[in-house]
Amino acid sequence: MPAALGETVEYRVPLDGFYFCREPITDGTGDWIGVGTGYKQSAYRFLDAATGAGEETPAFQVSLLTEGFPIAPQPHGYHLNRGGDYLPGLFERRDARGVLLGEGGPLGRVRRIQPVPGGGSALLTTTEGMFTDRHPDGSPIERLEYVSEDGTRLGASELDRDPYQLGVARTGEALVVARDGARWFGRDAAPLTGWFPLSPPLGATTVGDDTAALADGTVALRVNGVWTHVFAPGNAAASPAPQWLADRPGTRVYVVRGGRANAVVGIQLACPSTAEIELVAPSGKSCGKVQLPLDGCAWAFVGADGTAMAMNHEANVCTWRWWRGLLR
Repeated sequence: MPAALGETVEYRVPLDGFYFCREPITDGTGDWIGVGTGYKQSAYRFLDAATGAGEETPAFQVSLLTEGFPIAPQPHGYHLNRGGDYLPGLFERRDARGVLLGEGGPLGRVRRIQPVPGGGSALLTTTEGMFTDRHPDGSPIERLEYVSEDGTRLGASELDRDPYQLGVARTGEALVVARDGARWFGRDAAPLTGWFPLSPPLGATTVGDDTAALADGTVALRVNGVWTHVFAPGNAAASPAPQWLADRPGTRVYVVRGGRANAVVGIQLACPSTAEIELVAPSGKSCGKVQLPLDGCAWAFVGADGTAMAMNHEANVCTWRWWRGLLR
């Protein structure tokens, strides 16, 4: 557990109309903090992590109607799923302050994007909305793809099942989850296993709503708010979630402390709420909780560099506070 929080940095911005506060982000350096506001489209601006000073003009917008969170932090900068409201998005690379570095790389439009530890991203892509590169019957091609941090395509595999979830392990392997099974792929997008059933099985109408890499090397699947399954890279089997994780429904999990611990935070649903981060060892033992001082409806987040961040939305004002590298 950290001995003290250290210096607090704060940024506040008034909201217009029906806008909401959005999840803060950092890349692997943690020199700049991205904060977002918006409704269906979320506009991100970037602030000096040491002072909170920055540009008032947003650097980019991303759609909150995409599948999964549309930003994949990198060691330096970000990969984006720049989706519209109703079509899969386009791939972009941005620097630590949100400046556009390049576009393109994947073969298709982006449905989901997940960062790969050490740099790069795994993506679920589709040729929906494209006039070329389709099956003979005209249906779109679904793929798992990998790109490097600089946007170079590292590999792609066509998927013969419709994917709806994507997870990436600490070691970089990708787990693709379909409604009737799952499959592992290597960092070159080559299959590591065939499709295997989920145990316990998912119901016919159940939708997994999140994945998380865990400090023990596995990937967890959250279904309807409850952590139900874990998967070991390259192992063609699903296991029930460990009890410590199943007992923490409605949470998000980050790997922190150089891979030695899980940071567990509540999701942005309940109000009032407390910006609190629980540190849990790979064994499932709780190491204690960190309270981030921010009153009202407050939620906690962890940046890619280990920065602890809190956010609230009170009286039509967004407030973000952060503690640089607290959980590095």
